[in-house]
Amino acid sequence: MRVNCHAHLFNAASVFTPKTISILLNRLGVDRVPQPIISRLAGAFKEAPAAASRERTEDMEFKVLKEFTESASLAEYCRDLPDLDETSYKDIKKEGMENFEKRLLAGRGRGLAEFFSSIDAGIQSPFDFLEFLQIALQPGIKYVTDWLMKQLKPDEAVVALTMDITEGGGANGALWQGQIKETSAQVLAYPGRILPFVCVNPQRDGHLEIMKTALEKQGFVGVKLYPSLGYDLDSDDMRQVYDYCFQHDTPITVHCNRGGFYATKADIDRGHPEKWRPILEDYPGLKVCFAHFGGEENLTDDHSWPGTWTGTILELMKSDSGAGVYADISHHTDNMKGGSKQRNYFERLSALLADETWGRRILFGSDFWLVRLFLRESSYWDYFRSRLSQRELKLTAEDNPADFLGLPLAGRPCASNIARYRDFVAAANIDPQIVKPAPWLLREIKKAQA
Repeated sequence: MRVNCHAHLFNAASVFTPKTISILLNRLGVDRVPQPIISRLAGAFKEAPAAASRERTEDMEFKVLKEFTESASLAEYCRDLPDLDETSYKDIKKEGMENFEKRLLAGRGRGLAEFFSSIDAGIQSPFDFLEFLQIALQPGIKYVTDWLMKQLKPDEAVVALTMDITEGGGANGALWQGQIKETSAQVLAYPGRILPFVCVNPQRDGHLEIMKTALEKQGFVGVKLYPSLGYDLDSDDMRQVYDYCFQHDTPITVHCNRGGFYATKADIDRGHPEKWRPILEDYPGLKVCFAHFGGEENLTDDHSWPGTWTGTILELMKSDSGAGVYADISHHTDNMKGGSKQRNYFERLSALLADETWGRRILFGSDFWLVRLFLRESSYWDYFRSRLSQRELKLTAEDNPADFLGLPLAGRPCASNIARYRDFVAAANIDPQIVKPAPWLLREIKKAQA
């Protein structure tokens, strides 16, 4: 089973408070999204909670598509794209409006990708932004999950990372609990293929108990940390989280590059991997995946990685206490532009995967749906499939994820976090004729019940 170790299933309505919108706009700026598009996305996100139904979501999709295709600023943006001249933009615009309107009137609303399918990884276009927005505006986490799973093969699974951006204290508690509950439901919709991580934000009251409940009773298998949201990794609160994870075979994924979400620019360095050195010394072997590998630029640019965040992660992997240190290659899109960036990236990645230690610690990930600003999920998979060797793909998408997550492999029993997941699914008494668990999970359930 191949595993995408970094994806997101939340929709706008499940996470977007005013603070979340502000933080998201920071991220879009880092991702070089044009200002006219950022402004329109901001307006749509503010309306998202009110559009949390299928009918209202389709109304908003049509409204946004109309605004995008009639926008003079977007037409100007398109004229500057090397592979999309003004004439083809007008043709796509006309076809898009007519087809989208017909589908909405027919009550089907299948999505923009069906008739903008030729524009994807090669160049960032307005249609990337449109589908990014369309996914965000889905009326629930179920719909985002279905959108993702339709792009995957039956033997592919997903680590679903939740997100808790809070004002602190007890703010937005119902919103956060709703995200956890909806994500938990996806485990039972795709048993053995959706493996969720609960986000821990120590600024939230009761974060430790929320984490324990999610891991012990709601089918979550790991913990997600996002220190650039404004908290320190090494604190008494966080030490309680590490104590639990260390004792209960629970892996952690931590955001680790200079982009992404952040409360303020001053908070970005809270995610520096060097801050993990004393933590790992106290919890040797603690499983920690450094998301985004410290920054793709350290693999694509002409400089080498010593002294970079990526270099620090590689040092930690080979340290005496770093037996549980991993990194994922999610949202690595700059190399897709070709040229020296692509050449550097795959030469360095292949060299790392050939190393006895580093090669066992690198995980495949995409960062769905946030990576939709650049390309579709299926295209992300296809891009790496076509450039990694069979051995490299097996390491990053099968063997290494199984080790990190604690999945049963080659006769090895599942770790205790996966045993709790197995028991959560088994207790739900799912009818296997209606919802068929992944083969590995079905085997584990039968084994436990024997």
